[in-house]
Amino acid sequence: MDWTSVFKTTPRLSASKCLQLHCVFALAAFLMVPPSQAGDTTSVPSPLPLTDHDKPLSQYALRSWDTRDGLPHNSVNNIAQDRDGYLWLATWEGPVRFNGREFTVFDDLNVLQMPESGVLGVVADPASRSVWFSGPRGGMTHFDGNQWQGMDIAPGFVFQLARDHQNNVWAAASSGGVARYTGQQRTRVYTTDDGLPEGFVYRLYMAPAQGERPERLWVGTSGGLAFYDAASDSFIHDTSFPNEQVRGFLLHSNGMMLVSSENGLYFQNNPGEPFVPWPDIANSRLHGPITALAEGPYGGIWFGTFTRGLGRITASGLSWMDTASGLPNPQVLSIFKDRENNMWVSTHSGLVQLRDALFTSYTETHGVQGNFVRAIAEDTQQRIWVGSNQGLSVKQDNVFTAAVADPDFSPISILAFAATADGGMYVGGYNKGLFKVVDGEVVAQLNRDHGLTRNEVRGIYVLTPQRLILGIPSGFAVVDDTPDGFELVEEYNDPAGRLPATVTDVVLINHTQAFFTSTMGITQVNMVGEPDAWQFEHIDLAAFTPARNAFSATLHEQQVWFATDRGLVMYDLNEQRWHWIGREQGLPFDKYFNILFDEQNNLWLGSNRGVTVVGGDSMAALLAGVQSQVQTFHFREAEGLVSSQVNTGGPSSLRDSYGRLWFATALGVSKVDGFEFSQSDVVPPTSVIERALADGKPLHSGASLSADTQRLEFYFAGLGYRMTDHIQYQVKLRGFDSDWVSQDQQVSTQYTALPPGEFEFLVRSRYPGGVWSEPANLQFQRQPQVWQTLWFWVLVVSAVVGLVYAVFYWRTYQLEQTERELKRLVAEKTRALELLANEDPLTKLANRRAFDQRVQQEVARAKREMTPLCIAIIDLDHFKAINDSFTHSIGDSVLVQVGEVLTTNLRNVDFIARWGGEEFAVLFPNATPQEAKVVCERLRDAMAATRFKQLPEGWKVTMSIGLTELVQGYNYDKALVDADNALYRAKESGRNQLQIAKQLT
Repeated sequence: MDWTSVFKTTPRLSASKCLQLHCVFALAAFLMVPPSQAGDTTSVPSPLPLTDHDKPLSQYALRSWDTRDGLPHNSVNNIAQDRDGYLWLATWEGPVRFNGREFTVFDDLNVLQMPESGVLGVVADPASRSVWFSGPRGGMTHFDGNQWQGMDIAPGFVFQLARDHQNNVWAAASSGGVARYTGQQRTRVYTTDDGLPEGFVYRLYMAPAQGERPERLWVGTSGGLAFYDAASDSFIHDTSFPNEQVRGFLLHSNGMMLVSSENGLYFQNNPGEPFVPWPDIANSRLHGPITALAEGPYGGIWFGTFTRGLGRITASGLSWMDTASGLPNPQVLSIFKDRENNMWVSTHSGLVQLRDALFTSYTETHGVQGNFVRAIAEDTQQRIWVGSNQGLSVKQDNVFTAAVADPDFSPISILAFAATADGGMYVGGYNKGLFKVVDGEVVAQLNRDHGLTRNEVRGIYVLTPQRLILGIPSGFAVVDDTPDGFELVEEYNDPAGRLPATVTDVVLINHTQAFFTSTMGITQVNMVGEPDAWQFEHIDLAAFTPARNAFSATLHEQQVWFATDRGLVMYDLNEQRWHWIGREQGLPFDKYFNILFDEQNNLWLGSNRGVTVVGGDSMAALLAGVQSQVQTFHFREAEGLVSSQVNTGGPSSLRDSYGRLWFATALGVSKVDGFEFSQSDVVPPTSVIERALADGKPLHSGASLSADTQRLEFYFAGLGYRMTDHIQYQVKLRGFDSDWVSQDQQVSTQYTALPPGEFEFLVRSRYPGGVWSEPANLQFQRQPQVWQTLWFWVLVVSAVVGLVYAVFYWRTYQLEQTERELKRLVAEKTRALELLANEDPLTKLANRRAFDQRVQQEVARAKREMTPLCIAIIDLDHFKAINDSFTHSIGDSVLVQVGEVLTTNLRNVDFIARWGGEEFAVLFPNATPQEAKVVCERLRDAMAATRFKQLPEGWKVTMSIGLTELVQGYNYDKALVDADNALYRAKESGRNQLQIAKQLT
């Protein structure tokens, strides 16, 4: 098929048609090209070794964006990153810039200077803000960080771009080969006459210089592979690669060159060697079109496909991620690794980020028996046990398996754990009582058949190696573990209220002291003697906290910590003193279910809204009275937590022997190795000022603001993608602020009524606990008012001195002159104040006060001269939509222009005032309702025909009018009511019309 002729006969295609044609070509190429022959496999070399330190793809934190999040189109064709750190996306609805929080779409063809808004290729200069885009119909454009500039049209569709170290840009064109650009000019087009195996060029790749490999431009065509030879200024066809469509390139950090095609993956260990198929290709696991290639953060080979989603090759083999494991679409278009080693995958259903997040999660796909996990524990063999609503799992050697081999044991809903002394586990079930599991077998059981009131065991607490306390809905039970099995000692339920009805946790202080937590609060227990002699003291929580429900407790360094429905409660055993820490002390939520301490004494709190970490140093400072707030950090799914719903259980969190923290959630179990609040080794995100406004107008660095400027707004971003939602900001207005001002996670700030002077706005960002970035800055100055200048005060002082001198000689005469001057100034000030009191400050029209005064004058005149007098009330239609869509500053400028239109179209004798908001009132002296109607219709037509430059094309401002006549003896307030009722009928009748008061119709 002649691709050039096809593209010449279809010069104007929509974005959707382009995508369809693209897919048709891909399918046609796949069907037309015969599969390559591997040849004699005994002579084929093996790929260079890969690392095996990467975690499974399913354990990467996954986050996705689509059109619901601001993407203009779900298909992202290519991805690049500029010097500042912005991600640039090539979409069918134009170039898109992403800062981690929001997408900025550039789709104005007049600005882009492209024949079509759809873009296919993007390449960025890592040393500058320059980004180049290509698209259908040969469109090429360049963005230098401030402005867009169109480039010479390329032949046909331009699928991909590449850039060399000499700043030449190369374009893969569908009709004509490869085009080279220097600046904005196309300097050369390379075709099959210049060595290309085919004219349909689909992929370009600028391989950087590495070891013995020089920088080299690789070209993938519909019929094979070629590379650019600078000496001959032509391309050399690499005949070792099959004559099939090239889909992707990658120069691996180990020196291996990889190329993918319609039929699989090929590699070249050293320059000059032939390309050979990847060994696993014969296993049919790595077959079909491989659409994209990238090297992962640990050296794995990431690749995309059309049908199977995302794959990765490491030393341990091949793994996949498809729609079942979170990918929104199995068709992968591009893969990109950013500077922070986050992996970005573009699909036909949106953009995906895969991040090596803080948490590692395990679900049913990893062998866990059920995803709704309620309990987690570690046995004496350092194995992790997980209990869910569907069974019991144990983890050993990084693999989860069923803990009990007997199929009759599952499914069973697990609520509680406690480790036995012999490597087994006590297990509490929802409806089967208490079990003892050793070596995969149930060796003892206690349930209703053995004397328990109910089979529900919510907590298990080892008092001695032979004695257990069980938390049950009716209270608690004491059980002995004997060689013959479990023996129920006694079950306790105190109706007097000293003992909680449902025990949720027990923390042992020593063998004779404990605290019980429950849905009724906290109970201190003296366990001297046999259980029937134990003493219970219910803690009066109301004396120091509004908390009522206590869910769990833990003992840490002579402090007993309780997770409650209103924050944390702590009892200091040394001081014998209670403390309460809630929202007022900096906790983001009220309700927490469990508490863990890591090796740095940070507190980890599980809740239905994720995991909150409280800095240990800040908590100690709070308890010591040094500071009033604790430092917190909150984790959700974006940090790898499998679910933000951390469950309650017995226990539902764990710190294991290696210091790792485990949390039971509604969708599996999540593990974290710890979190350093001091992250000085983490590279901070680049800080950028995205937008600055002075009274609603753009503010540029170096600007000189007028003395009347009232409000400054600054919008900024930290271009980091590891934990975008948690980036912290500080700002400083040099010349106004003495120190940095914390913004937390807020990405904007405002200043009002600044004094005159020179200023510099600075913003810096960091990840929590990390170092601050270099600040971004914007300089400007504000001009002083006349009375704020030095020369003004020099003149004032000179005048005062002259006045004193004149008084000395002509005292009497000067006193008279002064008196006259003061009277004149008072009169002028009085007139000025009267003018201000009667003028609307925005539109400069009369205000309502002035209107009321004028009405009195005109009514008196109408009575005196027996002339008619009409009143109209005008209201702008749908003005709230303008304020909501374009900000109030745009709405204010529209109101100013509305006042000008109304004034221009009134009679000279008419009087207009701004009534309030978007309402105006007009007096028509010596005008009958018919005459006033003519003027009102003229006003309405003029308004509907006015083009408001502040609003986009297609937006119109219309108005509704209510008109009435103020007849002789007619009450003015009644006339206003009639005019307002007429206005209401105009609104109800569809707006943009005039209605006359009913008594006049």
